[in-house]
Formats: sequence, C-alpha cells, structure tokens
Amino acid sequence: RALAPSKVTIYRCLGQTYYLQRDYTNAIAWERQALGLEQHHEVAFYTIGQAQQAMGDYMHALDNIELSEVNSGFYTSEMRDWYGQLRQALKEGGARGYWLRQWEGTEKNLNGDFYWKAVIQIRLGNTDAALSWLKKSCDIHERNGQSLESPLNYVLWDECWDPLHDDKRFKAVLEKIGFTKVRPPKTM
Repeated sequence: RALAPSKVTIYRCLGQTYYLQRDYTNAIAWERQALGLEQHHEVAFYTIGQAQQAMGDYMHALDNIELSEVNSGFYTSEMRDWYGQLRQALKEGGARGYWLRQWEGTEKNLNGDFYWKAVIQIRLGNTDAALSWLKKSCDIHERNGQSLESPLNYVLWDECWDPLHDDKRFKAVLEKIGFTKVRPPKTM
C-alpha cells in the first residue's frame, strides 16, 4: 500500500484475505476502499455481497452480487428478472425461500452446475445431498462454462463448507481436488 496506494487490487486482496479469515466486517471495509478507487470493480461488489450473505444480510447481499454482474459487462434483462425473482423469494420465504428458488433455477440444467447445486443443498441443510453433488462436481472435473476454471476452486472460499472441515467425506473430496490441508475449525 505504501508503494502504490492507488492500486485497487491491493484493497481488493486485503478484503478477500479478511473474507477468508471470516472477518466479514473488515472484508467489507477493505472492499469499499477498493470501490472508492474504482467504483465499477465487479470483484469488490461480489466479495461484499458474499460477506453480507455470510452475515445473513441477504437483501443487501443480493444488491451487491447483482452490481457485480452489472459491472461484469454481461448483465442481461434475463439476469435482472432473475434477481427480481430472488428478491421476491427472499421477501416471501426468507433465506430458505431464497435458496429454494435458487434450487428451482438449477433444475433445468441436468448435466451441470453440480458445485452450485452442492452449495444450495448445504445452505438448505441437506448435508448428504450437498456432499453427493460436491463429489459429482469433483468426479467430472467440472468447469465454469467455457472457462478452464473449476468451481471447486471456491470450496474453501465459500463459508458454507466451514462446518464440514472435519467431515471425512468432505476431506476425501478435498484430497481428490488436491487440497491436502483444511483450515482448522473456528474456535469460539
């Protein structure tokens, strides 16, 4: 920061580091500093949204995750409609309604979105189903669309998996992915 205080990447990386430490308040603060330097930084909006979601603030999380999409340059009217549906599901059914609507959104894609399906199932409290989808994502070496990136890269990023760090089935998937060490469980 001392050498290049105007580099947005510095603040974004600090925010993401705090996110990985599950210090969401500081993660949001650093990402907002990144946005102060570059007001359309999609990754900063995404990280803020993820942190807000982890804190249970779904409505603000949706706003920021949608702003991430808007600033990606690939935002469509269908996406705008989808975010409207998610907001409605959240208003009517709370967090569970939100995740049920997310699940409905994956039903048309029978041959993909396995990692995302795993995330949704763990958020719905269905650990066995979540681990089954996670394993399937791993078994097929799932990729994000045309990208070479695997959604499994986020398995330690997404806080929803934190309670499973000691689960032998989760550890087996991590081993297969190539993550040989799991963050220790959070101490209270």
